[in-house]
Amino acid sequence: MGTLHRRDALKQTAALLGATVAGGATWSLSGCAREPPPEDPPLPSPSFQPEHFTVLQALIVQAVAERIIPEDDRPGATSAGVPAFIERMVHHVYRPDERDRFIAGIAKLYEACLVDHGLPYWACPPDIQTERLHRLAAQAQNSRHEWSQTGAAPFFIQVRELTIQGFCTSEAGATRVMAYTPTPGPFQGCVPLEQIGRAWATG
Repeated sequence: MGTLHRRDALKQTAALLGATVAGGATWSLSGCAREPPPEDPPLPSPSFQPEHFTVLQALIVQAVAERIIPEDDRPGATSAGVPAFIERMVHHVYRPDERDRFIAGIAKLYEACLVDHGLPYWACPPDIQTERLHRLAAQAQNSRHEWSQTGAAPFFIQVRELTIQGFCTSEAGATRVMAYTPTPGPFQGCVPLEQIGRAWATG
């Protein structure tokens, strides 16, 4: 598929992600229930039934989380239920400014992939998805001093932390990837890793 002009991508992003454009690109939560026009091809179904995200937002979050913790011989973020966990945290735990920043990050990632590749993020090849996250990670690192002072972590930091937290506290992550015991017994301040084989999921 050919690349899109930036103006066309902005229009699609505004329509698909429930965004309003004013004075540049200001993204809001208005219109969260809106979906693509009927003439657009049908969207794939996300791994969970979103209650607050649009289907598009859910697909992007799911694809990003799966790139951060992909599935191999062990569970990945999707099979561990991380995308649904992220939605709950963003809409029930995040402050309004944190939630707005997260939604804006989704919209910007969607727009960038449409402009550069003519495809939404989740439809891009895995190497392009990974490269996009590397770009976001580099941008976050370059602005680390600024956001560490203000506490306004960029989208990549938000989604990475939520993905790791959701995975490590999931049943699959806690029992199949890390070592888990509901009653770990007496405190031992220093235990060689080779004695337990894996890091503890709880402590």
